[in-house]
Amino acid sequence: MTTTTSKKLTTVDPQAVVRYASGGKEVALSIRIVQELIQPMASDIEAAVFLELCKGQELNPFLQEAYLIKYQKDKPAAMVVGKAAYLKRAESHPQYDGFEAGIIVKPKEGQSYDLEGEVVPEDHDLTGAWARVYRKDRQRPATSRVSLKVYDKNQSVWADNPALMLRKTALVQALRESFPQTYGGVMSGVEVADESVVEDFIETTAREVEASPVDAIEIEETTPDTAETVEE
Repeated sequence: MTTTTSKKLTTVDPQAVVRYASGGKEVALSIRIVQELIQPMASDIEAAVFLELCKGQELNPFLQEAYLIKYQKDKPAAMVVGKAAYLKRAESHPQYDGFEAGIIVKPKEGQSYDLEGEVVPEDHDLTGAWARVYRKDRQRPATSRVSLKVYDKNQSVWADNPALMLRKTALVQALRESFPQTYGGVMSGVEVADESVVEDFIETTAREVEASPVDAIEIEETTPDTAETVEE
């Protein structure tokens, strides 16, 4: 089944399988596969948009590169790009030129300062994190600084290792600012309020799907607004 290109996403056969390459590996997805193996609460439209976004950005949801998060059946779903996928996509970009990232700490007495890495010195408080992403075609890096107060929800891995999570948050934001056309408006896992939700999805979606051979289909293009949210 093939549809003509337009600005709206139309309903497609839920059983039809779309095949595309991701990291040199074939991924097979359909609306039904998304609903049965990734997000059982997703509607046909939500599953179709997720499928199209994965295909367009060459993400493999079975390798923890993308998630379809939905808290309740009567609430909207949102696409979440895995943290590793951000760096993976950046490294494949011809203009990518590396990054620096670390944490912001404050001694008991004195001013806050930046540190590389994620080790908090003794007698210091963690207050934030920073990241810089470099491109070969730009004179200045994309810079991000985030505050612990904004992101720390005392849940799951945030409570266990806030320095690690905060550094990743800053890095993801800098990567998104450096490559806006690559990442669009999708969220990253570290920006979901309840990190445990993403951890649950990691356990249930880190597997491959073997679909029966069928002809691939093309889904009509989505508008920028549709691509950003299915409705962080």
